[in-house]
Amino acid sequence: MRITFLILFCLCSSSVFCQKNTGTIQAEYRMFCDTDVPLKFTTILWVKDNTAIYQEKTSTTERWEEKPLAESLKDQSVNFSSLKSDFEPYFKTDLSKKELLFYAPLLKNTAFVKDTYDINWNITGDTKKIAGYNCIKATTVFRGREWVAWFAPDIALPFGPWKFHGLPGLILEVYDITNRYTYKLEKIGNLENAAIFQKDFSTLMPALNKEPMPYRKYLDDKEEAMVNALRSIDQKLNVVTTKKKIDPNNREEIKYEWE
Repeated sequence: MRITFLILFCLCSSSVFCQKNTGTIQAEYRMFCDTDVPLKFTTILWVKDNTAIYQEKTSTTERWEEKPLAESLKDQSVNFSSLKSDFEPYFKTDLSKKELLFYAPLLKNTAFVKDTYDINWNITGDTKKIAGYNCIKATTVFRGREWVAWFAPDIALPFGPWKFHGLPGLILEVYDITNRYTYKLEKIGNLENAAIFQKDFSTLMPALNKEPMPYRKYLDDKEEAMVNALRSIDQKLNVVTTKKKIDPNNREEIKYEWE
């Protein structure tokens, strides 16, 4: 009964909010990565009506000092200044087209990618306050990870950081149950960069392809590029290296629906 009431409350809040708000907002999040080298950096979400554009500001990357390095790295010298990157990819979620477009690294190049997927949320009866907003807890399993999201029905915009969307309120906090990846709202306000929605998204970053490639193809191309790069190194050095598989725990997506 309580969950039913909360869902009805969300829907009612969405209706009231949309009457009073133009459907635009700008939110800044802090992403925390508890990986081998724990990191944190800023991300920005711009929302206008049925579209959201999100950017990872990796130039703000810094060491997450509260978390220890992986045991295998504690006796090694780590160049923390190299953790910052000039590659700050954009993501665009368009609910009317039901698609996500984004930029992704392909060795030293950039690929323009299209992803299609479903996120099935379970809205619970748990509540808490974040940044002064009453939030409701929702859970999901997305590509191998279990996630917990806290959304604010008073901000009736169905978006959040990264690829998350589809709840009846802005996601203010989301994390996987192992706390390896966490997004937390830092501040929220009026849309300051409305011009970004007037630009052709396919021109925001230089990429190898003008038309977006399917995400699955991108992953295959990325794997092939890495294999070829290692083979080239072997030939130059006249050695044979053993290709190490990427630890799935060091990425947000562990398993894909086509596997």
